[in-house]
Amino acid sequence: MLQDPINGQFYPILIEYKGYKDKLVKLDSNGNVENRNAKNEPIFKNINGYAVNGAVHYANAILHHTAYADIIAIGITGHKDENGKIYPQIGVYYVSKSNLGIGQKIDEFSDLSFLSKNHLYDFINKVKNLSLSDEELERIKQKREKEIDISLVKLNNDIYQNEKVWAKMTEFI
Repeated sequence: MLQDPINGQFYPILIEYKGYKDKLVKLDSNGNVENRNAKNEPIFKNINGYAVNGAVHYANAILHHTAYADIIAIGITGHKDENGKIYPQIGVYYVSKSNLGIGQKIDEFSDLSFLSKNHLYDFINKVKNLSLSDEELERIKQKREKEIDISLVKLNNDIYQNEKVWAKMTEFI
């Protein structure tokens, strides 16, 4: 948990580690973390297979089921070469209500020293200076609206099917 040294705001930190080369993040064609398909279904292959995708997925769960509005999602992976040298990869994303849970890349990092007290102020300022363009925000809103429409259609179909089953069951009463 990070705490803003100026205003005291807390930022939960989620870290997901995958120990494989090239398993840091899977992005969609718009450069966003690709965790849902066009039918608004989770892409579990990406969530389970990529460090950042998993961290952003769990950050969204915290966003939706707690009072936290701003979360830091970190994915870590890497590999060793034939000489035993380690090559880490770190993806650091901001997931918030203000960015509709999309996950925005904060910056490039080669280690986790940005979480130390010595670098905390600069890191929090990077987070606070993130923003989405009006076009990006509109595209995300349209995607969310489409996801909601798909979910409502599914819910409506489920209710209709349940009513049919209930009607058949009550015929015999």
